Amino acid sequence: MTELPARDEAKVVGRGALCVSDVSRALAFYAALGLRVVLQQPHLAVFELRGGTHLMLVEATGAHPRGPVTSFGLVVEDASAYRERAAAAGAGVSPEWVDARTHRRGFDMTDPDGHVVSVLGPLA
Repeated sequence: MTELPARDEAKVVGRGALCVSDVSRALAFYAALGLRVVLQQPHLAVFELRGGTHLMLVEATGAHPRGPVTSFGLVVEDASAYRERAAAAGAGVSPEWVDARTHRRGFDMTDPDGHVVSVLGPLA
């Protein structure tokens, strides 16, 4: 059996990436939701989120994966207000829900490429 290290050196998720069909369209969508653009190129855009995490938008060549992005979510100060902002930006938004374990309010939104991103309010 492999012995585990005394402590976990990983501190935060450094980056996540989404394949998109049109980087400019996806960039405009996520920028409208308040994400800060740090790099914009024809086939790649990068946003920096609080804590130094980066969200990369990579233009897909051919068919790209879409659907639930089960390992990607956003934490926001006010999930209800952010849901309104997402709807105004053109996202498909689910009804609000409350997480049974953490009691956090949240919703799911669908971006222009069909990626489903969970959005949660802060922990109480």
